[in-house]
Amino acid sequence: MLMVGWLAQAYFFCKLKRCRRTPFDRQRMNVASSSKNAAFDLFISYKSEDVMLARWLSEQLIAAGIKVWFVEYCIPMRRQEDFQQFIDEGCHNSKSALFITNERFVSSVHCCGEVERLLQRPHSTKGMLLEICNPKEPLLHEKYTGMLAARHFDYTGTSSDALRFVLESLGRRYRHPTITSEHPQRETFSFGVISYSLDMTGWDIKSRGDWWTPKAGNEGGPKFSKRIGGMRVSGNLIVGESDLKYPDERFKSNNDREKFKAARKYAEQFFPESSQDDIGLHLIIVGNTSHAGFTTFTDQHNWCRRYSVVLPSPKDNVLLEFAFVFFAVGPFKSFCRVAGLFDRMVESLIISGVRNE
Repeated sequence: MLMVGWLAQAYFFCKLKRCRRTPFDRQRMNVASSSKNAAFDLFISYKSEDVMLARWLSEQLIAAGIKVWFVEYCIPMRRQEDFQQFIDEGCHNSKSALFITNERFVSSVHCCGEVERLLQRPHSTKGMLLEICNPKEPLLHEKYTGMLAARHFDYTGTSSDALRFVLESLGRRYRHPTITSEHPQRETFSFGVISYSLDMTGWDIKSRGDWWTPKAGNEGGPKFSKRIGGMRVSGNLIVGESDLKYPDERFKSNNDREKFKAARKYAEQFFPESSQDDIGLHLIIVGNTSHAGFTTFTDQHNWCRRYSVVLPSPKDNVLLEFAFVFFAVGPFKSFCRVAGLFDRMVESLIISGVRNE
């Protein structure tokens, strides 16, 4: 009756394969590494509540050729116990830093620790400091007067303006991102008697669910595709009742490290101990709660981005799991340019009064 795991049953008509390291494959790895010898252009510091903006900026910057230290790509899934070590190395090995700040940021011991480490670097290696205020929090500058020297940008909700600020501050040419502020085009789908809707702007809906043979209480959702910037992307959704103890309480914690531990615990069951194919471990916010996602590389589809969103059913006292998978074929920079489209669809999920805000 219950769906046992969003990957175990949901999609594994397409089985993950061990990645063969080819020249094409290696070109994506300009960020998926934490070598002590690596030189990053920009370290990104943020609180997990701002992860959607932080990830979008990181991926657009990577697409622009900037070497970004972003925690979701730079700490391997199997090395999360060395979290602080990787962050310290990222601070040390990054030329410049971007802080996404607000009251939540200032109240975080870990975020303040990153500010301190970056401010304490020798002047010759300190580089440029950038701050996106979301919104502005005076306490940060009172606590760390060194941040007064940072270049500041007041974020008003337009992510492309924030991207322009960062690129131009780094002396790079601004290129309009793939994702625009198009008016959302919502489509409604159903799981049994429950309706849910998604922002399907620009997607070609191939099927509304009949592509999937129902199994043990789950149903197929939409299957969709599009071509953008010369890159072919596609995806699908499975919906079902979840018997998982997920999202556990750590996803509701104010401690970002605990949220990442919860995401790792959930995701790592799908990777053999020897697997090196896990490229990114992600948090996505839907329904005011963090949920797990991860990026992998496969022989068959190249890039895969997966999400598991678990929300309470409005009908029964059960949890519903929405298992999204997206495929993209092309270089890593191209993948990063379009990955925000996946986030946009997933975070738009609304089911019968349960809304992400």
